[in-house]
Amino acid sequence: MSSPDDKTVIVQRASGPDGQQNPAEAADADRTVVTRPAAPGSNAQHALPAGTRLGEFEIVNLIGEGGFGIVYLAYDTQLGRHVALKEYIPAALATRVGAAEVSVRSERHEDTFRAGLKSFINEARLLARFDHHSLVKVYRFWEANGTAYMVMPYYEGATLRDELRRMSAPPDEAWLRALLAPLLEALAVLHAAQCYHRDIAPDNIMLLKGSGRPVLLDFGAARRVIGDMTQALTVILKPGYAPVEQYAEVAALKQGPWTDVYALAAVVYFAIQGKTPPPSVGRLMSDTYVPLATAAAGRYGERFLRAIDHALAVRPEQRPQSVQALASELGIAIESPDDAAESNEPVPRVSAETVATSAPRMATTTTATAANVATKRNESEPAAAAVGADVQRKRTGLIAAGAACVVALAAVGTWFAMRTPPASSTAVTASTDARSPASPKPADTAASAAGNAAQSPATVAAVAPVAPAAPATVTPPATPPAQADSLAAYTPASELERIVTLADPSIQVTATPRSTSATIGKDHLQFKLDSNRAGYVYVFMVDPDGQYLMLFPNGLDRNNRIAAGQTLSLPRASWPMMAGNPPGPNHFLTLVSTTPRDFSDGGLKPVAPFQSFPADAQQQAAARRGPRYSPFAGKPRCPAGTADCADDFGAATFTIDAVKPPG
Repeated sequence: MSSPDDKTVIVQRASGPDGQQNPAEAADADRTVVTRPAAPGSNAQHALPAGTRLGEFEIVNLIGEGGFGIVYLAYDTQLGRHVALKEYIPAALATRVGAAEVSVRSERHEDTFRAGLKSFINEARLLARFDHHSLVKVYRFWEANGTAYMVMPYYEGATLRDELRRMSAPPDEAWLRALLAPLLEALAVLHAAQCYHRDIAPDNIMLLKGSGRPVLLDFGAARRVIGDMTQALTVILKPGYAPVEQYAEVAALKQGPWTDVYALAAVVYFAIQGKTPPPSVGRLMSDTYVPLATAAAGRYGERFLRAIDHALAVRPEQRPQSVQALASELGIAIESPDDAAESNEPVPRVSAETVATSAPRMATTTTATAANVATKRNESEPAAAAVGADVQRKRTGLIAAGAACVVALAAVGTWFAMRTPPASSTAVTASTDARSPASPKPADTAASAAGNAAQSPATVAAVAPVAPAAPATVTPPATPPAQADSLAAYTPASELERIVTLADPSIQVTATPRSTSATIGKDHLQFKLDSNRAGYVYVFMVDPDGQYLMLFPNGLDRNNRIAAGQTLSLPRASWPMMAGNPPGPNHFLTLVSTTPRDFSDGGLKPVAPFQSFPADAQQQAAARRGPRYSPFAGKPRCPAGTADCADDFGAATFTIDAVKPPG
């Protein structure tokens, strides 16, 4: 094949006739775009021009192209949002005929082209049923013009390989653990459906701009099928990352979850050592592998290094047999697919940036500042981002498959967004945000309806200094709470205020926002918190759509202890938040409890990295409120056998208004 290594070619976007950038490209004006000449057999000459309509999607620009497909920035004219649209067009097998038609170059390529097309469609169908923030999401797919298309969220970020190259020293263990946790969860979801990635490598992991969230790219099944049929092994395997069982179909060396375990461990090895492990095939004959427990001793924990060494065992049966087993050896707690299936709620929106996507095996070459990605993480996941785009986290679709499926997808899916509107309800104040890219949908809605609003590319500016706002300090209730039958109608924002009236006035909590207003897409939401008593901090937010979230502690930062007299600056660097659409008040509740608290009575559900009170759970919990009781205030969680489990807490509220930029 003329283009065996299908890497992304990011092209410079042409300016308009007046020399000005169009709105889509203006969002990327401050990022470095790496360009390369189009390789022979690539698809640059086949790209559809801007303005081409494919169904309800209008091509805006070319994002990237490679030997097996083209990815465009497109505008969804029905849902009013920008998306990434990928077209299957293997350059060595097919060509463009007429305006949009794709035709096979010769009859001898017909079977190979059709096999790749079938794989492209089948795996788009499969991925449309998966929902994990570190897996690419497919909104819609269809066949037309002699080929097929899939629609995905539009993102921006840098590959792990690029990020590691920018680092002046290898990342520390905390950073690597934060990287691994969401990737292990994502692989657990795939493996539960008997699907295996089989191409994990640093250039197939994107770190989302502004959040650092890793997303697995390039499942590349169409490329893999075509490579198999043309015996182009170089299309399929990456020496150093590919375990020995991928080099030949041998009964004694079957592929399975352990195949991805090896590749993921090889990624960690590369991050630590700056080079890949010795190729697995060569290790069968003469194993020159030096264990990390020896080579990196003293720089990382022994348990961590031994777990990676175990995962890099040459023979499949000698490795951890599942990602859950690897996570256990690493001491990383991950959510199992069964646990994920219990949550069918919207994911909170936390990223104003959009991320460029790439075609199969196209390693994205857009770059982001190291500060966006290389921030040291506190616990088990890379840093969270700013308030902005949406994705929902639905029940994970687990599909029984007779053979291992390899997922063919080359673009990056939206991670999560902090303003997914909750379902409308008479009991809960909530509204549908027409700009939300992935709002909840009925179970029978097609994958194309995975979002119901616009997601426009956005550029995030630096935070300008602003005058501090007056602190909000808890005060004792002036009057007794209303009786149960006369409680005011429930709304999420009003319940935050009511919780303050239920607090212990001797626990004085002060919350001071940096400013009472924040410009959308520009200003970070920041505040300081102090307490006269030691305890555990919990932070809640109700956004302008009525979505009710617990922001802290979260999957990125579980250290929620505060000492008496201590001042905390929140959000921490590992989970920055930026003002995003829609405009309006963001209501915050800060709560300091003398003991850890359990908020399950309010129906709190994990949606990674934050947690949320779903609309239906809010209705049920609101009906159980009493004069001195709110399910949303939580209950103390003490060790079994504790004689006196104190239910003391202090609380304070404040509001930050999200405002539109001037003009």
